[in-house]
Amino acid sequence: MAVRHAILGINPLSFPIKGLVSLKSLLGLRFLYLSDLSEFQVHSPTKMSKYSDPLWYAPKPYQPKDRLTFGVEIEVALASLPKDREDPNPEDLRACYGVDDGDFPHKSENARRHIARTLERANLQVEFQPGSSTDAFGYKSEWVAKDPSSWVVKMDEDVLPPEGAGTVYQWHGIELNSPPLYYSEDAVKEVMFVLELMSNTYRCALTRRTALHVHVGNGAKGFSAETIQKLLSTYWTFEPQIELIHPLFRIDNQATASLRRGSDLAKGVLVERSKRNNKGFIEYILQDRNRDIAKLEMMSKSVAANVTDEDRSAVNIQPLAMAVKYGGTKKTIEFRQHTSTLDPQELAHWINLVVGILEFADTVEKDALVPFLDEYIDKTPREFGLEKALVKLGMPSEAKYFGKVAADMSRLKAASKRNADAWVLTGITQNK
Repeated sequence: MAVRHAILGINPLSFPIKGLVSLKSLLGLRFLYLSDLSEFQVHSPTKMSKYSDPLWYAPKPYQPKDRLTFGVEIEVALASLPKDREDPNPEDLRACYGVDDGDFPHKSENARRHIARTLERANLQVEFQPGSSTDAFGYKSEWVAKDPSSWVVKMDEDVLPPEGAGTVYQWHGIELNSPPLYYSEDAVKEVMFVLELMSNTYRCALTRRTALHVHVGNGAKGFSAETIQKLLSTYWTFEPQIELIHPLFRIDNQATASLRRGSDLAKGVLVERSKRNNKGFIEYILQDRNRDIAKLEMMSKSVAANVTDEDRSAVNIQPLAMAVKYGGTKKTIEFRQHTSTLDPQELAHWINLVVGILEFADTVEKDALVPFLDEYIDKTPREFGLEKALVKLGMPSEAKYFGKVAADMSRLKAASKRNADAWVLTGITQNK
């Protein structure tokens, strides 16, 4: 069923949203989004923040066919200290004692509950994952919140302690998931607010193993196969430019495989030898016979995923393909390449970029797309940089922001800093 929404011009802060509310309580809300069926619910912003810089959010110069939705998965390593251990950073006022205290048998459970309570005090609906993420046989099991309109604090066993952090702190792998949100300025502000709350409340670390995943959807509708064709061909064309903003450890890694180098399609088996070039691959993606979600998922997935299901492509359409095949509701495209962040502005810009690419793919006519991509498909980032590419895709604000990020990243890569086995610990000195 199509998602419907109600917009009421009243300040939302006076009535914090707690899940789906009755029609009588709508009078206190500025935004509420409901679905025709409870199986798919799009949560609404409940907390505004201080962000007013117009650079991070700007309307697109075209009108998308549909109002898109998004959700984020933010991974961090959370530090805590036992009560009998001296604080190595007493000048840091963020919580470290008592973070993992409680009546749960595992300290990480208590830490997740602590975060959940912090979010609840900010008038956010939240659930936390109890117990372990593995079943009785040692296999990973996916824990799902009872209410899809909740923020979720999950366990992430893949997040390891920061390299060189020593044994002073105890570390907990945390994954913070937003509910599905309609893409809007207020929705992006809510995500920024939560990230800022986390980084201001807790001592968090970012490592090579922490990532930021953004899911983009179209409500309960999902995306047509033609839109996915246009998305993959567009991303293939501008992937070299987009990779300029990512550290080397997020490029060509098995969890974020490149379309151009790590996908089944890139290996050339699907395309006749004479057409194994960028234009030939784009032509193949856009063929009418490939207007099928399952086929597109197979050609775009990581080659390594044939061996282990844990590996994914930087642009992962598996959630959409699985939902179409088995009747699920998570009909999203997952953008996996960005490293995790504690910077709300960086988070907002990346959300804007990936939503913008999907809006472009959902809007552009196929007949206009082919000559557009042909013009730029073989241009190197030096010949046609990221700023120009994002302007062409209708994102001038993101062009300005990410142009600077790409320049900064270029210097870091040249100095071999961002891709080293270093770790970033905000506000905490390195203790070996």
